[in-house]
Amino acid sequence: MAAGKRTAADLGAHICFEDEAGQGLRPPKGRTWAPRGARPVVRVRGRNRGRVNVAGVVCYRAGCRSRFFFKLHIWHGRRGEPKAFSWRQYRDLIVMTHIQLGTPVVWCWDNLNVHLVKELADFAEEHQDWLQIFQMPSYAPELNPAEGIWSLLKRAPGRLRRRRPNAPHPRDQAETEEGPVPVPPGRRLSATHRPDHGRGHDQTAGLHEFTLSNSRAVNAV
Repeated sequence: MAAGKRTAADLGAHICFEDEAGQGLRPPKGRTWAPRGARPVVRVRGRNRGRVNVAGVVCYRAGCRSRFFFKLHIWHGRRGEPKAFSWRQYRDLIVMTHIQLGTPVVWCWDNLNVHLVKELADFAEEHQDWLQIFQMPSYAPELNPAEGIWSLLKRAPGRLRRRRPNAPHPRDQAETEEGPVPVPPGRRLSATHRPDHGRGHDQTAGLHEFTLSNSRAVNAV
């Protein structure tokens, strides 16, 4: 990873670590207190199919606050529906992260098979002016800071607040705005590599950013 850090410093880029996580839609089991002889019953749907996949990327740059973006893929269990992210969705995640950061990107991720497809390699080669991709070693989750994000999300969801990428920091604004993610002016892509091309969507559609209100948790990551 030292090579990636030197590359990011030389380019004035953000170094971005990407990782995936998922959660099944099967209702969870739990235990609670209840009066004797009055067992609490929670009615749920009988179907156990479905899954929510999250592709998240945590971004760092010297002198800047860290950023965390994520994209969702929901599988409903329908016939013919893709269960996981495609290479096009990963490409769009890279592009949208670059647009929001406004700097070159040094992208670091693991050796998942979809990360290694020829289409993504060709895309990286075509956009060498702002994109450098590094494959992380196998079986080395300790090198990826994004791995720690998932435990924070599951342990303390109440401390997370969604905010617009260009909105003021929470300490400067008591209430955060909700609305469409803005696209910085002058950052248009060619039609070939535009996310959601041909469907009339915003370039940053589907990309979300979360901020951790607990500064100690951010520093720990």
